[in-house]
Amino acid sequence: MSGNLEFVERNGVPLIRHQADFGDAFRKKMQANNGTGCFTGIVGPGGGKTLAGSYCLSLAMQEFEIDTCVVVAPTTIIRQSWPKDASLFGVRLSTDVNNRRIIQQKISGELDGFAVTYQAVASFPELYRKLTHDNNVCVSFDEIHHLSENQAWGDAAKFAFEHAKIVISLSGTPFRTDTNNIPFLEYRYD
Repeated sequence: MSGNLEFVERNGVPLIRHQADFGDAFRKKMQANNGTGCFTGIVGPGGGKTLAGSYCLSLAMQEFEIDTCVVVAPTTIIRQSWPKDASLFGVRLSTDVNNRRIIQQKISGELDGFAVTYQAVASFPELYRKLTHDNNVCVSFDEIHHLSENQAWGDAAKFAFEHAKIVISLSGTPFRTDTNNIPFLEYRYD
């Protein structure tokens, strides 16, 4: 089966073609928008969203003046998968950062960012809003379909990160069965 996959390198990291294309589309959109805006990446379940998203984080830092990366995930298990993939691109993320450490400003200067859960953001959205106000933040929402407008996690995320310089929304299923809108996604109705 692997004989059907095409691998390409980006920043010395081997990626499956769709992961590289994902990052290249991110770069193109951010360049067209002067290094700001929202980007939605759809990669099927098990298709390597974390690695593709990590490539985007590295591009955001290298090319679009991002100084802080925040990854927000629905579960601790998903959150914990980010630092390893991000490190392949030289992006240093921690899963040891929590709301208390952010408040106390006890985040290592050696880090490029951190990964938290949707629940952490929902419990103190004002903290993340201040973070995005005070820094050039790229936020990456992993499994963004867990967010919904007019519900706690979605409303908190929208309030917290509406001023982020770059928003990356990742999902294998970028829709909700309850038909509620997902924050940061662009909808077109015909």
